[in-house]
Amino acid sequence: MPKLDREKERTEFLKRHGLLDESDANQPINGDIKKISKSEYQNDMQILKKHYQFVRPSSEQADENDDPDEAYGKTLAKEYESKLFRDYAVADLSKYKEGKLGLRWRNEKEVLDGKGDSVCGNVACSATNDLESSLLNFSYREHNIPKQCLVKVCLCPPCYRKLNKIHKKRKKEEKKLLKEEQKKKLKKELKLLTKIYEREKKAQEE
Repeated sequence: MPKLDREKERTEFLKRHGLLDESDANQPINGDIKKISKSEYQNDMQILKKHYQFVRPSSEQADENDDPDEAYGKTLAKEYESKLFRDYAVADLSKYKEGKLGLRWRNEKEVLDGKGDSVCGNVACSATNDLESSLLNFSYREHNIPKQCLVKVCLCPPCYRKLNKIHKKRKKEEKKLLKEEQKKKLKKELKLLTKIYEREKKAQEE
């Protein structure tokens, strides 16, 4: 889409949602508005990635202090999110050996095609036999914030085994991390006890 047409579409969007008043809308395109460099310019996909949330809090309210760009991004993300179906998720198991799992909600076409309920929910699989539904406690990081939610997936046996391998690998990593934290804690306690002992010994010598 030509840049001029996109700017016009964006202006109409902002006006439609009350995010742009008439005085702003009537500013000439080639007037004294700030020029945006290529590094600053973002298309709708980039804006959507910035504002999209896998599970948006129901208590979230519009912030009157948001600038038009921020408000536009949130509104765009919410409109996209409202078109997704959250009964089942589609899984990306391509990095299961690394213990990584990607999940997203289904779109309308996938629902009509049965992807994720009557067809295996792995994006790279089209199996339809012996499917098994499972409720996952999905832990993920979004915008540098750790989050958790329950997600339902439907997978064929081979893909389900991949999912189990991810779970086992994560458990193993958690145990390893816990051991490292325990070691650090013990070292810290030992260091403290050593200081106390040396202090008491010095006091006795005096």
